[in-house]
Amino acid sequence: AAKQVRVERVEAGRRERVFVARDAGRDAGEGGIEAPFAEQRLEGGTGGSGPSEASGGASAHTIEANRALGQSLPLEETFTDTTGRPVRLGNIFGGRPVILVLAYFRCPNLCGIVLNGLLHSVQELKASAGTDYDVIAVSIDPSEPTSRAADKKASYVLRYGRPGTSGGWHFLTGGPAAIERLTNAVGYRYFYDEASDQFAHPS
Repeated sequence: AAKQVRVERVEAGRRERVFVARDAGRDAGEGGIEAPFAEQRLEGGTGGSGPSEASGGASAHTIEANRALGQSLPLEETFTDTTGRPVRLGNIFGGRPVILVLAYFRCPNLCGIVLNGLLHSVQELKASAGTDYDVIAVSIDPSEPTSRAADKKASYVLRYGRPGTSGGWHFLTGGPAAIERLTNAVGYRYFYDEASDQFAHPS
């Protein structure tokens, strides 16, 4: 049978949330990884045409995380890993819980805060990445180079500080169509601001 993965939310406190993808065949009550996921909705953005008006399904005036709980992820989509090799999203989902982060790796503001908060949270866990769960960070910027994703992964694996866990951290880049399907599936809406050359997005 084909594997399906649902998008679920695990509460880690009153104001902390994370999208966690689990195998749809598993009991939704089993396991769970806690990490920060701050949600926001902004109206009245600056507009502009750019790569995100095709990806994420967002208008230029809406930024939100819709909590598309229960939706299946497009596991057939192919992204690029930090070695430059294509990787099918479904191949990373090997039965362990997955923490999915949507960000972009040159982001000067919120993405670093989210990733740093995630790092701090998983450092507090006895469970280890690569053994008990996987972390997948996917760039929403289709122009993001593999080298930047590789640098970002190396930094977070080093700071994580647990030998032999590099295989549990996945920093992926991809084309517009793959990014659009993934962001639509989890209800992550954002847009590209051409004037600032930055993405406006939920954190």
